[in-house]
Amino acid sequence: MEQEDIQEQNNKFLQPGQDEHGTVYRDINDMWEKEIENKNNKNVQKPIGGLQNWYGKAAQYWENVESTVNGVLGGFDQLNEPDVKHSNKFLQELKQKLQYNNTRAIDMGAGIGRITKELLTKHFQTVDIVDQCKKYVDEAKNNYLKGFNIGHFIAQGLQEVDMPEKYDCIWVQWVSHHLTDTDFVTFLNKCKNSLNPNGFIVIKENHTKSGFLVDKEDYSVTRCEALYKEIFDKAGLQVVHESVQTDFPKELFMVKAYALIPK
Repeated sequence: MEQEDIQEQNNKFLQPGQDEHGTVYRDINDMWEKEIENKNNKNVQKPIGGLQNWYGKAAQYWENVESTVNGVLGGFDQLNEPDVKHSNKFLQELKQKLQYNNTRAIDMGAGIGRITKELLTKHFQTVDIVDQCKKYVDEAKNNYLKGFNIGHFIAQGLQEVDMPEKYDCIWVQWVSHHLTDTDFVTFLNKCKNSLNPNGFIVIKENHTKSGFLVDKEDYSVTRCEALYKEIFDKAGLQVVHESVQTDFPKELFMVKAYALIPK
């Protein structure tokens, strides 16, 4: 690779970002240094104050959200139908590429099990669910997913989750934005090591057009495509299929799904 190409590749990831209070960060590493490591953060508005606060306050935020589809979708329950339609098509298209098995899937950041109920149980024989919020897992177990073939109900955050089985599909939607970059890579490595032959990981998340945006209400970071792909690369994963969500209100973030397999 030529020196100019290397420089261009590096610059792609050194994109500035901001939070909703107007704090501007040189790049995402600068943001983590200021917010998580508490370095050089004198000019930061409402600093997060460390890793424990990052995850702890995110957990508190979701504890105060009702255990319903409308709740877990942030008051946008009308997104459920087009979201599931897009994801169903995504899996059908992926089947043509990977010829994956349909034995077992796991729903990461499952909430009450919306994706499990509407999508994954229609494609896989058994589904496990994971969410850090115990009240969501209890609602899934006792009510929302009653009668469905659910294996494990796991109340853990993605930054600490243990993988109980091997999977044909690991579905991660609207939750990886709560992970720091370091923990995201670690999590993806766990996922990679828990795949069956022909198994895959799906990441479906909100995207900024460039850079990133830190939300200090729910303690999340919305990344651009380049930042997502940098993380995938660091975890030793390659994108085999990608698709932009359609039929969402224009005022919302772009949503994109990636199917990942080991390199």
